[in-house]
Amino acid sequence: ETYVQTSSLDDAKNVFMGQKPFGFTSYAIYPSNGNASKTSVPYNLSEQTGLLDESKTYMYAYVESLNTSGTEFNFRHLTAIIKPDFNLAEGEKIQSVIVTLPENVYSKGTVNLEDQTYAADDDNKRTINIVADNEEQIYIYVPAFQVAESVNIIFEIYTTTGFYTATKSVAKNIESGVLYEAEIDKTFISS
Repeated sequence: ETYVQTSSLDDAKNVFMGQKPFGFTSYAIYPSNGNASKTSVPYNLSEQTGLLDESKTYMYAYVESLNTSGTEFNFRHLTAIIKPDFNLAEGEKIQSVIVTLPENVYSKGTVNLEDQTYAADDDNKRTINIVADNEEQIYIYVPAFQVAESVNIIFEIYTTTGFYTATKSVAKNIESGVLYEAEIDKTFISS
């Protein structure tokens, strides 16, 4: 069933108007995807610009509906954002970054809204390709993930002055809806 969204000042909270049967659970996802179900919402973080991008801010909401004419959905994020500090030299700009996520963390796949588990698509893709437009600062959208022990995120950084690599150890859970600022110690490879 389709509902009409009413405007709201709070972006994470909206009211949808329409008639729903008693005891029916309604789900809403952003960005919209006609191929989604509550146990399989597709996401794709594998290609990014490095800018803050609404199309990578995956969110969901659900409500056990009553027989009313309006239901309030409170949206929750499915992704986190990493704001890396690559300690660039004065005037140095980022051209592109390739990010390799830890084992069992996928840049493209589906998320099950019932238990918040992520699954890979057929490619088992763990890389994120960021094509920046000579930026001084980038932002990287990643799926939320749990950490039992320390894991690594690997960076290949291409700037206006050279190519670098870096590894960032992550020892805590990456929670959805959180912006993580991370200082990244890079190693020069070539110019």
